[in-house]
Amino acid sequence: MGYSGNYRKTPDGFFVPATANVQNDCAVGLLPLLTRYAEGITDADKTAIVGVINYEFSEGEKLSEELLKEACQLTGTTIGVRDGKKGFVVPGKMRTYFVEEEGNMKVWNNDPKASNSYFCIVNKGDMGIGKDALVARIFALHNDEMMASQIHTLKK
Repeated sequence: MGYSGNYRKTPDGFFVPATANVQNDCAVGLLPLLTRYAEGITDADKTAIVGVINYEFSEGEKLSEELLKEACQLTGTTIGVRDGKKGFVVPGKMRTYFVEEEGNMKVWNNDPKASNSYFCIVNKGDMGIGKDALVARIFALHNDEMMASQIHTLKK
C-alpha cells in the first residue's frame, strides 16, 4: 500500500496525516532537557538541533539497511517466512537458522523437524540503530561454531 501526498513519514517511521502536529521521540525527549539545562537557546535553535539529530538518525538507518544487504550477500542469508512472520534464513556451520525481522528477532532452527527449534539469544548492551542488531545476529549465527562458546544455547 502506498501513501499519497496526504501523509508524511515521521522520523520514528510512522505515517501520519500531512497536517498532523506530531512530535517524534527525539523532540519529546530532548526539548525538555534543552529548556531546562541550556541557557540562551531559542526555539529556532531547539528546532534546528532536533532537526539535525533526526537527519543523522535517518542517515544512520539508511546505512544500516545497506549493511544488512551486504551482510546477507557475505553470509548467503536470504529473506524467508516462517509461521507467517518475515525474517531471514541464515546458513550456519552447525545448522540453518531463521531470524524474525521484527520484535525481538527470535531465532529458530530452520529445520521444521527439529524438536527444540527455538534459541533464546540475548544481546548485551546497545546494538546501534536500524538493522544493526539484526546484522550482528546474522554474523553470529553464520559463525555459529565459533560463537557457540559465547552463545550457550547454540551448542550442538
